[in-house]
Amino acid sequence: MRYTPLMISRLGEYYIDVRSMRINQKTVPLQTHIGGTMISTTTPYTVLERSIYQSFTQIFTDQLSHISQIPPVAPFSVCYDSRKFPNTIAGPGVPKIDLVLGDQSVVWTIFGANSMMQAQLGVLCLGFLDGGLHTRDSIVIGAYQLEDNLVDFDLYDSRLGCHNNTCALTSGNPVSQEIDTGELAQDVLSIRSIRVKSSINPSASGPVVKVPQFLFVCAPPTLLKNGLPDYVEGVVGLGQTSIALPTQLASHFGFRPNFALCLTSSFRSPGFIYFGDDPSTLLPNVSPQMSYTPLSVGRQGDQFSIQHPQSGGAPPVGPFSVCFDPRRISDTTGGPDFPKVDLVVGDQNVAWTLFGANSMVRVHPLISCLAFIDGGLNPADSIVIGAHQLEENLVHFDLHNSKIGFSSSLFNRKTSCSNRNNPVNP
Repeated sequence: MRYTPLMISRLGEYYIDVRSMRINQKTVPLQTHIGGTMISTTTPYTVLERSIYQSFTQIFTDQLSHISQIPPVAPFSVCYDSRKFPNTIAGPGVPKIDLVLGDQSVVWTIFGANSMMQAQLGVLCLGFLDGGLHTRDSIVIGAYQLEDNLVDFDLYDSRLGCHNNTCALTSGNPVSQEIDTGELAQDVLSIRSIRVKSSINPSASGPVVKVPQFLFVCAPPTLLKNGLPDYVEGVVGLGQTSIALPTQLASHFGFRPNFALCLTSSFRSPGFIYFGDDPSTLLPNVSPQMSYTPLSVGRQGDQFSIQHPQSGGAPPVGPFSVCFDPRRISDTTGGPDFPKVDLVVGDQNVAWTLFGANSMVRVHPLISCLAFIDGGLNPADSIVIGAHQLEENLVHFDLHNSKIGFSSSLFNRKTSCSNRNNPVNP
């Protein structure tokens, strides 16, 4: 942590001595005769005196002259399409901003996570405001620029210490595709275990077990606002990273980093997620009949096989484009009697079959739609298998052996994800 002198006004306000400001090493002229630099947690965004603000924004936009600006979103005046910037561990990849303090040996660096504000979905704006011509202070450092910075107000020695993004990691909203940075933290995780018993009652609820020193990222709560239900309090990472939940549980308990997922289609009964080597104790009549295919990290293609529906049509309901009147369709154990969809995987000897319950979605009592959405011409992946297609399928992610197993619809086996031996709630 680096320290600089801290001054306190008669009103109890905190000031620091900013000698210069740089954007990618290019100096922003400061009006030294206008007030000082105040730190305010009640000011949302950093406010600059107008002449400083004009020079600041001019240099910043010059650094990004290869990227076109888009119409600004109030109260900001410099905005961009967020897709134009690469994502880094410290936020959007934009020019860094240096505040040179005190004797110029201390520099407070502001990276993209603190300089760019997501004003709207897909819109990033420079999070600094024009304070006008007649301001009391030349710079007021606001709360947004203080986020995820450890700031030590040492009132006894009249100094301020700062540490940029103490241990920052990126986290994201998988629905809205928004990302942000947060600080790596540590706590104790409690999770329900199961106890293997006998062939008649293969498993039963076990004690709650704890994982000490569990690592997670404290993401800003605003990251969960778009696209996720109000009750969602966080997002669990299930990938092949060192701090993903399967990896940490496997490391602590000594099993392989594998997990099984079973999403229920019922609003009343929960599904489950199981961490461990063998998911057969949960649905013993299903697990031995699962099909497996290699699991890869990266872009892969899948083959679709689907017949043209012959049932009566209905007006489409967004975001879907193909809809039908369900009254003209008979019901089966696998859902509405629509043509099955086969995902032919691996060596083409394995097919993941989607029946009507997974291929169609009821959007209205009198309208069922094909539950596939147009991803556009240049998506990151050719196919993204969504949550609706995963419902009532037991899916086993065997990360140790790099393979994935799937059961296809449990309805065809006269069971469901909510009909497991014992609850192991996600």
